[in-house]
Amino acid sequence: MFNNIRHLQGQDVLICLLTGRSDRERHAELLNKLRIGMKEMGLEIWKIYFINDFFQHKQNDDTSLKKSYILLEHMIGIKIEDGEFIDIKQDWFSNVHFYDDDYMNIDYANDIQMIFDRVCSKTNNDTHKYVMQRFKGNDMNLTTHLITNNDVNKFKTNRILLKEPGKYTLNESSIKRFNNF
Repeated sequence: MFNNIRHLQGQDVLICLLTGRSDRERHAELLNKLRIGMKEMGLEIWKIYFINDFFQHKQNDDTSLKKSYILLEHMIGIKIEDGEFIDIKQDWFSNVHFYDDDYMNIDYANDIQMIFDRVCSKTNNDTHKYVMQRFKGNDMNLTTHLITNNDVNKFKTNRILLKEPGKYTLNESSIKRFNNF
């Protein structure tokens, strides 16, 4: 695993560990080894996210979506709960890099625009306005890095520039017209 991040040595980066595992205590020894190895490289873990429920032990679509939500939260700067942005601030970064060796996680992250559009469509109007203000003068980029077994080309990289979504509010008259259609 250290070979996957060696290229970050000497750079000013914040590293978050985003794992589909649950139960931090059960993985404490592994995390400690990871922290020590990274410290020897001059790197450290800033945050760790254990995203799955205690009894969920396998990779699935829900895990990939949860990882994408966390990426999106950090790109926009507010939390996502029940598929919508909520008024709780999150650390915000205009450039986020995501490394993973699971194609499904990368595939979901590469669809971040679609996920963003869906989350925005569920978000209340005041929070949606706050989200739209983030776009004024800011480019928000997600770069995904699929970790491969190829030592010559270690990563398959994709860069996504997040675009401002539309928000289609339905008022009562619009709903009536739609129902009559």
